[in-house]
Amino acid sequence: MISASQKRNVIPALCEIVVDCRLLPAQSPEAVDSIVREVLGSDVAYDVDWLESQGGTRSALATPLWDASTRSSPRASRVPRRADLHGGVHRQPLAA
Repeated sequence: MISASQKRNVIPALCEIVVDCRLLPAQSPEAVDSIVREVLGSDVAYDVDWLESQGGTRSALATPLWDASTRSSPRASRVPRRADLHGGVHRQPLAA
């Protein structure tokens, strides 16, 4: 979400961009800060403030629901991959 001036004919002194960056379980903001800054670039000055800083939760795979999903869809048994900020996929599986 981007916000700046509420008026169309004003050049704002400040622009705020809020990005939802979901952290993986056990991942910290420091681990992805360099990736965020690489995406934003270095042509203008900016601050990065993390509003929330806890990683996501991890669900167990050894459950009846997982077993049922792998029986019904062979693709469901693949190891999950993590997507990066550029929309690509890293080729290594998630850390255990």
